[in-house]
Amino acid sequence: MAIDTMRHGAYAAVEAGPASTVKECWDMVNTAHSTGLHTMLLENHCYDRWNMAVLNMVRQGVFGELLHCHCGYEHDLRGRIVTGKGTGVTRPEAAGGDYRTLQNMKRNGDLYPTHGIGPVSQCLDIHRGNRFTGLVSMSTKSRGLGLWAEENIDSGHPAQAFDWHMGDIVTTMIRCYNGETVVMSFDTRSPRPYSNMRRVQGTKAIWLQDGNASSLDKSVIYVEGKSPHHEWEPFEPYQEKYEHQLWKRYLKEGVVEGHRGSGFLKVKGFIEAVRQQVRPPIDTYDTAAWKAISPLSEQSIQQGNQSVQFPDFTNRKWMTDGPIFGLTDKY
Repeated sequence: MAIDTMRHGAYAAVEAGPASTVKECWDMVNTAHSTGLHTMLLENHCYDRWNMAVLNMVRQGVFGELLHCHCGYEHDLRGRIVTGKGTGVTRPEAAGGDYRTLQNMKRNGDLYPTHGIGPVSQCLDIHRGNRFTGLVSMSTKSRGLGLWAEENIDSGHPAQAFDWHMGDIVTTMIRCYNGETVVMSFDTRSPRPYSNMRRVQGTKAIWLQDGNASSLDKSVIYVEGKSPHHEWEPFEPYQEKYEHQLWKRYLKEGVVEGHRGSGFLKVKGFIEAVRQQVRPPIDTYDTAAWKAISPLSEQSIQQGNQSVQFPDFTNRKWMTDGPIFGLTDKY
């Protein structure tokens, strides 16, 4: 859909699953090159208020030089995966079956990386002076979906016979050209509250997001020389001090609901890019690289947790492109 949209002369906006293979990622990039147009991944977590404040702090040097980040997608979706959502279809191989069911039957890797890696990539200046160079992934055994089916649906239900290929927890380690590392967790098949497992750590400060599903905006921070010695501080005062310019304007004008306000902002960013015919804040290179984590993690697991190289979708443009996201309030 993204490729056809660009070929027909328009910018494309895509959700979190625009590609399933590295080739499809390259196809998006090559189409953008040949048409001069763009595909923007509508990743709402990049626009969350606290993530943009942390990005602003990174840009202002509060964290010093970045070293390491954690991120992920940890969300109990066992019932959603086993039975599907809103289709009324119990056999995933049937027409109209649920895509998550099929994915978990056939694949084993980090299939939903963008919520976690998006904000982290912005902090690490990926494709704006930095890039991912390789990754290693491993998965646990597969138990959660089968156990949930045994305990929650009738013994004659078709899902009782499904062969789940996906491991319950997938862990991925990514290395960056400038020397930083990232650890990602993909966990949608075990009992747990929601968490994005966020951590941004530099030579001068570290920020941790609380895993409390009812308050995703709650987090703590430690800034050397400012925080009490070896004690965490609430992030709220820093949120106020380092509020991103985009959110200052947004709060003044009035927040539009939807994904904590970030849903409106991501669409606004896309529309502004289309109106001005400029590179969007999350561009085709970002879209391709963030989603390439999925097939690359599968490849690493299939090869016995071997390290795999990360494609340079920018063809070395990352070395000269400067930061875009978060520098102005128009996005």
